[in-house]
Amino acid sequence: PRIGGRLAIGARIMTDSGPFLAVSVHLESDAPESYRGRQMEYLLDQIDTISDRLPVLVGGALNTGNSPSGDWREERLFSIADGRGYTAHSGDESTLTTRLSRLARPSRHMKLDWFFARGLEISESEIVPALDPGGMPLSDHDIVTVNIVGFGKR
Repeated sequence: PRIGGRLAIGARIMTDSGPFLAVSVHLESDAPESYRGRQMEYLLDQIDTISDRLPVLVGGALNTGNSPSGDWREERLFSIADGRGYTAHSGDESTLTTRLSRLARPSRHMKLDWFFARGLEISESEIVPALDPGGMPLSDHDIVTVNIVGFGKR
């Protein structure tokens, strides 16, 4: 059984254009979407207290769609983030981010993994299969990437 709860960790990243705040997060999978919505509100509140108005990139397993309906679009955390100036990125909208692996046998495939950007220009987001050269799964989550091309409106 899991010991402890979900968490987030952040770092100030220096670039040639200046710093931005990067935050890695894992929201609760074993709870209703309303709980993840509250977690997102709390996370964004905490980011606002430390960000010094820097651009922000939040990424991780947000566990969206991990509900009986399985529809990630029903998650309130998207409107919460949008209302605070964040844009959501997770590759093609129809591409899911989970897969069968040696360690996990999810009962359904879901779109759990996301980046949320504020004050950053994102040119593209892609989902990369988490497979070794022989095609064996390395994880039950595929890799989500974003390409940051610059700083946008803060």
